[in-house]
Amino acid sequence: MHTYNPLTLPETIAKIVQKMPTEDLNDCIYINRIWYKEICYELYKRRKNFNTKYYDLLEKLDRYHRKLDINDNEIEPIYNNALTIFEELVKVERYMLNKNIVFSKRIRNTILTNLEDYNYGNSLDLYDFGEDTFEYIKYLETM
Repeated sequence: MHTYNPLTLPETIAKIVQKMPTEDLNDCIYINRIWYKEICYELYKRRKNFNTKYYDLLEKLDRYHRKLDINDNEIEPIYNNALTIFEELVKVERYMLNKNIVFSKRIRNTILTNLEDYNYGNSLDLYDFGEDTFEYIKYLETM
């Protein structure tokens, strides 16, 4: 009687990979082709998720900027959350780039831009909130 290994089923692998941190994916990516495909799919999903969250937070910061009464207690957590999300995004993108998982030139260029922004400064400095918000964010960084 033949028994099946559940670790070769794509559904099982997908559930396992979803729960794994990015650092631990390195141990599993070369098990076989099924694991490789599922990890690639999961990394693209994580990248898209972090990208969406990051740009939603940037829009929220922009909306707060347009309000007349800017409150430190409202903006600072959003700003810190955006930086944390951007760090997670860069971590996933760096892994994808190192493992040569990026198949599109457009996505590769975007990843390289994000890595450059992360390595050489604050990513939120490059976003155009307007003159007042830029000064306000600089003020928050000094606190």
